[in-house]
Amino acid sequence: MKRLFSILLAFAMLFSIAGCKGSDKEAVSKAANEFLTACKNGEFDQASKLADSSVSSKLQLNNVDSSITSALGSYSNRGGEKFKKGLDEFVKKVKKAYVQSYTIKDDYDNDKKSLSAEVKILDQSAISTASSALRTKVTTLAKEYAQNHLAELQKIYASEGNEAMQNAMLEGMADQMFELLDKEYLAKIPTKTQTWKMTFTDSDKTWKLTDVVIA
Repeated sequence: MKRLFSILLAFAMLFSIAGCKGSDKEAVSKAANEFLTACKNGEFDQASKLADSSVSSKLQLNNVDSSITSALGSYSNRGGEKFKKGLDEFVKKVKKAYVQSYTIKDDYDNDKKSLSAEVKILDQSAISTASSALRTKVTTLAKEYAQNHLAELQKIYASEGNEAMQNAMLEGMADQMFELLDKEYLAKIPTKTQTWKMTFTDSDKTWKLTDVVIA
């Protein structure tokens, strides 16, 4: 009986070891954390390097910088040192705010090398509404600044022209404008939670995100 028990125990241990052998859960979880952390930090160039181009396209990672540049329009090349510095900091805030948090689920599938994460992101569908309300407030702010600094602005216009006057306005109202952008735009864009089902592939000992299903 003792010998039979020992044999059964040995078989049980063998099956247990066989069941664990070949699991890539730790490596895949590490790759998922690296990718999601890069997204959360607004480091979309780095996140794109950790994923296939099809994944970057599906998650619109490649469009983040161009979308922000497009939204800013001519403002990206306007103003003085204070305005440009404030604009740079605001762009960083927008990128960091896009993915606000994530939680990796305990649903790892070793056969598919996949797992899921709940990801809280900005609701892009609501951005246009927030932008519309913001434009009205920025216009009001600009009118008030112009009225309070009329003589100074007229002098700049007379000596240096319209563009110099507009740059002077942006520089002068930079603090108020970026405070407005923080409180009345970025803070008011609603968020939504998505589930990202992510599949990874081992390529030369480097795990890469090769597919994502968004729900």
